[in-house]
Amino acid sequence: MDGLDGVWAVGDAIMRKGAKRDEPDWQLPDSSILVLSTPDCPISEMESHLNDALQAEFEESGFTEIWIADHTEVDAYGSIELFGLVPKKWWGYHARPWTGKPYG
Repeated sequence: MDGLDGVWAVGDAIMRKGAKRDEPDWQLPDSSILVLSTPDCPISEMESHLNDALQAEFEESGFTEIWIADHTEVDAYGSIELFGLVPKKWWGYHARPWTGKPYG
């Protein structure tokens, strides 16, 4: 999957999950964090296709925070790569330097 296809997949997932968040049985609709995994496309390939217009559109989904978590370029128990989409203050790539097992 190339970067543009990855961004389309992320946008589609945000819209589907946003619609689900609006259902009456959602317990905390005004305090929901969405973390999307990108198993087929690294953030590095999507980053150039993410822009302010998309950020504004993602804000309208109603989630308090939205993150892309990238596991494509790490070993088992390695750190993940994160890209913040919502809120705007977290927009962008966030390096995660920690490595190692989360326990034991």
